[in-house]
Amino acid sequence: MTQPNQTMRPTPRSAEQILEDVHFHFDALKRRREAKQLGARLLQSLHISPEGIQCICLLADGECSSNREAMTQWVDRQLSDPAFSLEPHATAFDQLLRMLNRHLISLETANS
Repeated sequence: MTQPNQTMRPTPRSAEQILEDVHFHFDALKRRREAKQLGARLLQSLHISPEGIQCICLLADGECSSNREAMTQWVDRQLSDPAFSLEPHATAFDQLLRMLNRHLISLETANS
């Protein structure tokens, strides 16, 4: 047990652990940047206003304040899903567009 005036020192981390954390955060930032770019393209291709709010309840949680944020969050979830892999001869954009269409159709069917 520590004395009241003593502080707990964190367990020292190895260089390997630090490097692993750096790679993890770098990959997350890279994926987030890609999600923003792909999300913007999806919104544009579907003629959805990035500043609107109609997609929030369909694609994201309540912490989003615009279609842009909701689409970025949805794309980021798809890209980070271990099951996500590109179909042969498909671009990430094309595959995400198909996935988004399936997602929206399934929501529409569930609400019918």
